[in-house]
Amino acid sequence: MGVFVSHYGWNSMLESIALGVTLITWPMVADQHFNSKLVVECGIGIQVCERRDGILDKQRVKEGVTLVLSEDKGKLMKRGAEKLKDMAGKAIVSGGSSNTNLQDFVSDIHKLQMARTVAREGSLKAPKDDCVLKII
Repeated sequence: MGVFVSHYGWNSMLESIALGVTLITWPMVADQHFNSKLVVECGIGIQVCERRDGILDKQRVKEGVTLVLSEDKGKLMKRGAEKLKDMAGKAIVSGGSSNTNLQDFVSDIHKLQMARTVAREGSLKAPKDDCVLKII
């Protein structure tokens, strides 16, 4: 895929970064404007519509597609998108920052549950095996 044109909500942002795709954003509401701004600042895409009414200018879209797919600036954006893809991939594997943070979160929730059990029942009972959540 050469480029992804999207309103650019959070899921679109995560999916495109995970795939290393260059972006053309067309934000309309809510978090889309902020997400689009991040894409532009990170240098992995451009925003083609800055109007709050969401109405696109056909010429601006054509220029954006040309820039992203065939100009030097677009090639730099593609390299940046690939770099973010690599970083995201490293974060989710065992030992990566996202994986580690999720494991820590699950551990903290488990400790909290154990502390509540102790406070409520006055003693520590071992949880059943099927009550322990393990992220693989």
